[in-house]
Amino acid sequence: MDEKKKMGLKDFPFNFTGISATGRGMNQCGRILFGASYLYTSAPIVDRVAFIGAGCNSSVVVLKTDKTGDSDTREGNLHDWLKYTLQLESKLTGDKVDDIYHKGLRIDSLVNTIRSLYSDKNKLLAESEIQFDDSYLMLPDDDVEVLKSVELTEKDFIWDHDQIMSNLEKKVQSLQPSPFEENPPTHRPVEDSLDYQILTTIKEDLDSFHANGDKHEKHLSEAILKGTHVGGHYDWRFFNGHNPEFYRQGIIHRSGRAWLRFCYQSGYTTFVAYGSMLGWIRNGLNLPWDSDIDVIVTLDSLYKLARNHNNSLIVDVSSEDQYGAGIGSYYLDIGPSFFYRRRGEGNNAIDGRFIDTFSGLYIDITAVAWTEGYLSDDVDIDDNLKRIIEPEFKVDGSDREFSQDEERDIANQVQFLQDSKQLYHCRNNNPYALSELSPMIPTFFEGVRTHVPHAYLKLLERKYPDAYLKTDDHNHWFDNDLRLWVWKHKCTATFAKDICFTEAHLDLFNRTKDYTLRHQQWLEFSPEEQRNVELKRDDETKPLTYDTFIVDYAESLNAKLE
Repeated sequence: MDEKKKMGLKDFPFNFTGISATGRGMNQCGRILFGASYLYTSAPIVDRVAFIGAGCNSSVVVLKTDKTGDSDTREGNLHDWLKYTLQLESKLTGDKVDDIYHKGLRIDSLVNTIRSLYSDKNKLLAESEIQFDDSYLMLPDDDVEVLKSVELTEKDFIWDHDQIMSNLEKKVQSLQPSPFEENPPTHRPVEDSLDYQILTTIKEDLDSFHANGDKHEKHLSEAILKGTHVGGHYDWRFFNGHNPEFYRQGIIHRSGRAWLRFCYQSGYTTFVAYGSMLGWIRNGLNLPWDSDIDVIVTLDSLYKLARNHNNSLIVDVSSEDQYGAGIGSYYLDIGPSFFYRRRGEGNNAIDGRFIDTFSGLYIDITAVAWTEGYLSDDVDIDDNLKRIIEPEFKVDGSDREFSQDEERDIANQVQFLQDSKQLYHCRNNNPYALSELSPMIPTFFEGVRTHVPHAYLKLLERKYPDAYLKTDDHNHWFDNDLRLWVWKHKCTATFAKDICFTEAHLDLFNRTKDYTLRHQQWLEFSPEEQRNVELKRDDETKPLTYDTFIVDYAESLNAKLE
């Protein structure tokens, strides 16, 4: 760092700072220091903080952060809210503001203060109504109280680049004061417009793309450790050391719950996919050996996330979580090339991440979209695409053989889906048909309400043939009596007995048994019954896995977890 920057960071003990990601392998201590120095000195300040469950009907309250230091001129920002909250708590308790600030506030006190401050209906906005970067109360989605099946259309998956850019240009232009008005009305700075900000992001990304030989630079990077693959599932900025297995499971559990709540309370369409869907179909939980959660969103939802919530901190203070409320915070990072749907160099196959700021563990966010010229330019009509039409096409072990005429007919049907804008894919070229995704039906994942495509079995069979039937995988057995995956090395029973009586497994069983039984019963419903399921907020569970904070707190009290 030069002397000027060093003088502005008087509490920072080093003369260097990280300025961007690096693929170089480092030892763990170096990795932690590198990411921390970047966050402290170079990372952009978050634009806003979203509190899940703090609004009316447990909706989301979004508070804009104050980046100017001049909070008196900014209405409803995070600085003013914190100041008001501390003063209110001081009056109620008689404690000094400084003491309260250092001691901390109870989550229920914070939530009550937010609700009282943001009960004004004028600040109640739907996502499509947000025009400026302000603090606001998010309009609860119709399905927040009762989650029902959702129908999707082609519009959820199509990015008409020229039309969207033209519309954004017109919206931004309309915000500019007219030079012909003698006494123009007071206008907000156009830079505060979310349309201006997303338009600028797209333009800058396209400029960088063309300047780099029509290649996108990698946006999301991992905490690569020297001589190991440990850092591959941690974001480099927030990496805080390799977590023990028990801690990792707790972090992944609450991250998944926060993401799903944030989406359905905001009206975004998402579902767990790939390995996470394999875990879900078995017992409604993530696979215990999986180091992250994979989710898919529609392209329309990805655009709204990029426009309205990128560079946000998200905190789940939902009352349903009881003792687990507000423990974690998550950083939402959507890559600037989100609108570009080709695979390209493969550097940005993941569109964004929902990152736990305590550990760096994350949820991978991937969008599926229709792309013009997809089959002719990038992809041949291969066996995987043909299985959309005929699920048994050339699957190992299939007795069915197809003639050349049948293969040609199947390929024509795939092409028809593409031409009619009903064939979608992620940037890793995993294909989906609209008829497979819609309707999205209600279910639970990690104890929280969400949706899955009604053709979930077909999707799993295509991606992982017969994998969802396995009972022995990654040094784990699936115990049908416990309805849980159990680690072989911690289970003293033989596989033939199909039961495991270790204390850890029985403890987890006692916390999950009602939930996993309900999931098993849901799987036995007919397709029509699954589509007609309606899930209420009260149907959600409290956290099913102990969080790291709870574990540490219990140990400090020398108390049992329960």
